[in-house]
Amino acid sequence: MPRSPRLTALVASVGKRNALVRCIRESARDLALDLRVVTTDASPLAPASYESDDHVLVPRIEDARFAQDMLDVIESHEVDLVIPTIDTELGWLASTSDALSSMGVTAAISSEEAVTTALDKLATAKYLREKGLPAPATWDEPPTEPTLYPIVAKPRQGSSSVGISLLSSPADDPGGDLVYQHQLVGPEYTVDLYVDRSGCPLATCVRERLAVRAGEVNKARTVVHEDVTRLATEVADELPGAW
Repeated sequence: MPRSPRLTALVASVGKRNALVRCIRESARDLALDLRVVTTDASPLAPASYESDDHVLVPRIEDARFAQDMLDVIESHEVDLVIPTIDTELGWLASTSDALSSMGVTAAISSEEAVTTALDKLATAKYLREKGLPAPATWDEPPTEPTLYPIVAKPRQGSSSVGISLLSSPADDPGGDLVYQHQLVGPEYTVDLYVDRSGCPLATCVRERLAVRAGEVNKARTVVHEDVTRLATEVADELPGAW
């Protein structure tokens, strides 16, 4: 069956991202594109779903039905572009991007290698070290040297600050699949990069974190910080298949 000339964007796990849906629509208007926006979420009351042309309920990523349900939505709604919004779904989308491409669907996602590296904090630390980029000292088990403490312990593939603890000694280790890192004290920055399909960073936005809730920034200040911008750009340059 031939695909409709109208473009369809799917925003996955849309949640409260009303502004994102509006931004997508505004960009489409600026480009004179006839765009339909479909959203998915595990909740029928996701606020941003009311910004979309169609909203589909799907189970959470942990549910065995998630992958097939998402593929069904993509096929039945003739989706052209899939836009992820939460890190727990990035691995699935990256591993599925080639199959989607064969269906004529573009996934707005970096390569599977890049995503796998970024989602695994131990792999990220190893990658940065191999590339000669600065990173906090990182271990796969709690160090035995008392002078190294306090140490931050966090899940290797965790998110939203869940499961993070500050250890005063090896005896405080809660166990599990964790990474252990030096505690860094000082201003914390988040960097957004716009990277084109060839992996070239085109723009950066550095924000100083002022208030954080559940690992996500809810108050920040945009700043000019040349060192942070340079380091973030170097990371993106080196990361294979960044987009």
